[in-house]
Amino acid sequence: MYTLELSINLNDFKPSYPKNPQTLGERIRKARMDKGLYAKELAKLIGIDEDTVINWEKDRNMPQYGDVRNLQDTLDLKLPAVLIYRDYPSNPITFSQKFRQKRLDLNLSQKEAAKKLGLEVTTIRRLECEKMKKPQKATMGKLKSFLLD
Repeated sequence: MYTLELSINLNDFKPSYPKNPQTLGERIRKARMDKGLYAKELAKLIGIDEDTVINWEKDRNMPQYGDVRNLQDTLDLKLPAVLIYRDYPSNPITFSQKFRQKRLDLNLSQKEAAKKLGLEVTTIRRLECEKMKKPQKATMGKLKSFLLD
């Protein structure tokens, strides 16, 4: 009696699965599918809209800096440095831009900065996207102390 051990990636049988990704969108789609995630699930994990993920995967647009870092963290995906630093705030004016520049200077992901400050990662994401309404006093104190360190 013989036994045969096979390793099959079921994604290989899906027509939308990019076996040899050439574009950024294909790399994102492949990494997402390898993790067994739907576009909607990935979107929720990184705090964006499902349509945004779909547009990235179809190469209609490119992720912004914070989204690139979130993709790397969530999908264990290595992306070119040019993508990571293309949105680096060269002349920060707003509190959000100054915060993001400090975080990047310290080479911290949003997740790492949130952990360091004892905040939720969604708080950091909203701050850097400038979608955060007035934060609570304690949160603002943590954010300001981060800038002053």
